Amino acid sequence: MLKFLTITDFATIDHVELDLAHGLNVLTGETGSGKSIIVDAVNLLVGGRANTASVRFGASHSVVEGIFHINSTEIDSINTILNDPDVRLCHEDRDLILSRRISIDGPSICRINGRIVTRRLLSEIAESLIDIHNQGEHLSLLRVKEHIHFLDRYAGISNDRDQLSLAITNLRSLQHQLSELYTDEAERLGTIESLGNEVAEIENARLQFDEDEALGKERRIVANQEQIISTLSNAYSALHDRDGESRSAGDMVGLAAYSLLQIESIDEHFKSYREIAEDISIKLADLATSLRSYLDNLQYTPGRLQEIEERLDLILLLKRKYGPTVQQILEYGQNAAARLEAISEQGTQVSELSEQQSQSEADIAHVACKLSAARHAATEKLVSSVEAELSQLAMGRTKMEVSISQIASDEGVPIEGQRYSFDYTGVDQVEFLISPNPGEPLKPLATIASGGESSRIMLALKVALSEIDKVSTLIFDEIDSGIGGRIGNVVGEKLSNLSQGRQVLCVTHLPQIASFADHHIKVTKVIKSGRTITTAKVLSTSDIIQEITEMLGHVSEASRQNAKDLLRLSSDYKELNQFQFEKS
Repeated sequence: MLKFLTITDFATIDHVELDLAHGLNVLTGETGSGKSIIVDAVNLLVGGRANTASVRFGASHSVVEGIFHINSTEIDSINTILNDPDVRLCHEDRDLILSRRISIDGPSICRINGRIVTRRLLSEIAESLIDIHNQGEHLSLLRVKEHIHFLDRYAGISNDRDQLSLAITNLRSLQHQLSELYTDEAERLGTIESLGNEVAEIENARLQFDEDEALGKERRIVANQEQIISTLSNAYSALHDRDGESRSAGDMVGLAAYSLLQIESIDEHFKSYREIAEDISIKLADLATSLRSYLDNLQYTPGRLQEIEERLDLILLLKRKYGPTVQQILEYGQNAAARLEAISEQGTQVSELSEQQSQSEADIAHVACKLSAARHAATEKLVSSVEAELSQLAMGRTKMEVSISQIASDEGVPIEGQRYSFDYTGVDQVEFLISPNPGEPLKPLATIASGGESSRIMLALKVALSEIDKVSTLIFDEIDSGIGGRIGNVVGEKLSNLSQGRQVLCVTHLPQIASFADHHIKVTKVIKSGRTITTAKVLSTSDIIQEITEMLGHVSEASRQNAKDLLRLSSDYKELNQFQFEKS
């Protein structure tokens, strides 16, 4: 509920402070006094578009500030939207302060409880608190997307809507998981084939670590095998074999050692020379043995060189494909095998997720059909209720219809062999259609030109939906446009009924409506220091009688008595209505 409103330097308003109350608040005053300016200021407060032309002449900026008293349900709803611990509301603090500053040469600044926020966030918060019924953009019933929410609340299908929301959340999760897997089956199969060929090629090669280095060494040996045999044979013969009268190198060194042994007793140095000679003789014998062993083990294998060359060519080919070393080739093969296994399993995952997606779509379709059936069932009752309200508002020939349609889409959910577009409300597109006059076609509410008809239709809808409408503050501007005194009394009764359990603000020119006020505010335009100023004043009981007397026309004792009679009758009606409201 909007309990306090401050407007500064806005249009013709210098500074106005308004205490507002629960129930029906009525704003009256002469035409042009500035009643609608107050509504425009509230419209700005709840996120309406700023216009620097509305800044009072001579001022640098306008400021509109409102203090709302909110209930627990509204606190939870607002905190969900805020999603910011710095501005979240406590259940102990029931006041919410919204403010808007419009500067001539600067940006528009929006605040919630003193904290600067975006206009969009301010608008989202305000939409749950206040609904302005005029020709402006804040008329919720002129927003087609809102019609389905009105109908659903009227039908009492919030549980099914919650179930649908969970089903759609599950579907979105499945779709996300599928998007992370291969969605193109042909691509997946192609990748499997490619990886399979790579793994097979590497496995069939049966590579060994550093095999290429070992083969390179063997190739050098095999390619020079004849030279190695000839050279080693000569070296062995020189070290070991005797040729006629010639002695081998081993024999010659052994003879030298023996000779030194003969004279080592003469000089001790000869002993060390003899030991060196003996050591060389032993090493020469070992060398000859090693050369003989190498020659004995060296076998000539025809075709081995070709085998080595072919093996090295294969390794070179694999290096060009998979890595510069044998180790990297083997690692590539291991990684490819792991990828192949994972992608092969994806086929099973995709199949399972696709089945779950199909089931999830079927679940959504099932709930959507329940919602559609409930909406169709509620439509007739809603239309009948609204048309009955319109009949009492001198629009008895008005016809209403609730259009429920669906949009076919290949991306939608399947229902009876056809796929339909869907969202968190289901598959239905809901719109309220009206025909104000006989013979005229049904049209969307937004295309209705008459302000008076629009206001009364909105009032009729609000009365019909009052039990399910959760907005705590309703504002009606031009609600009495095009209607007379008799219907004005009916409109007053409707507004009084609507204000039970909520706050209603109404700008009116009709005394019949004004007489139902629980809180009466008079808006006046005065000239001060050569400037036009709009002021607002909460009226006392005597002031109310005087104001309604003046609204009736010529001021006289008869008109004053008429004003008292209107107030008495409306008071009686409100007392009876309040009793029935409390009893219910």
